[in-house]
Amino acid sequence: MYTMTCMISIDFIFQELLRQGEQLDNIERKTTEMNQEMTATQKHINNIKSVFGGVKNWWSGRKANQQQASSSPEPRPSKLRDTVDNSKNEYESKKRVDTSGFGSFEDDDLDKQFMSGSRKQMIQPVTNSHREKEVDENLGLMSDGISKLKGLAMGLGDEIERQNQQIDDRINPQMDKLNLNLENQNKQMKNILRK
Repeated sequence: MYTMTCMISIDFIFQELLRQGEQLDNIERKTTEMNQEMTATQKHINNIKSVFGGVKNWWSGRKANQQQASSSPEPRPSKLRDTVDNSKNEYESKKRVDTSGFGSFEDDDLDKQFMSGSRKQMIQPVTNSHREKEVDENLGLMSDGISKLKGLAMGLGDEIERQNQQIDDRINPQMDKLNLNLENQNKQMKNILRK
């Protein structure tokens, strides 16, 4: 019961992080569009500033607008999304494991099997009793849980790093450029209106 509640809580946290990633993608796309609109408004301001320059800018503006393509960011693959999807698929297709077989693992191989989430028998049965099978199944469940947590933690770290890079490398510079252009265009319009 407790494990299921924890998994539901963890799933909610990861879904929320993925939603925030989608919001960042939307912010980046909108910021790119706003920067493109600021370029067009600068051309309009230039037209207002100069009657003769306005005609020239009007003719050259059409070519520039046709060449300018929307550079909206494409959604990038997310390790966290893949991990969450795989985790859901595994959970939905989970069936009872037959533990009647005997496992023959080396000691080093046991660690690999355990951390990779292997549901194979971890120890060789001694008595083949019900209790021994139950312990083996519980070890398998623990192995699955630890493996999923490891994958989710790695996906979480990867998603947070991706979002931080998106904010620092793409969104913040675009916002700075947008703010500078806006301040500059406001000054230009105030100067035009004073004349």
